Amino acid sequence: MKFTVLNNGLQDSWLIFFLHTLSKWEKIEARAAASLPHATGR
Repeated sequence: MKFTVLNNGLQDSWLIFFLHTLSKWEKIEARAAASLPHATGR
């Protein structure tokens, strides 16, 4: 059972890290889109 709890903790940490990186990239993309409107297809 201890391994399962540890595994869940690692998955949660990875998910938090992934979401944090994702939000950081969205901010970078938003900044790039604001400075270069013609570079984005969206």
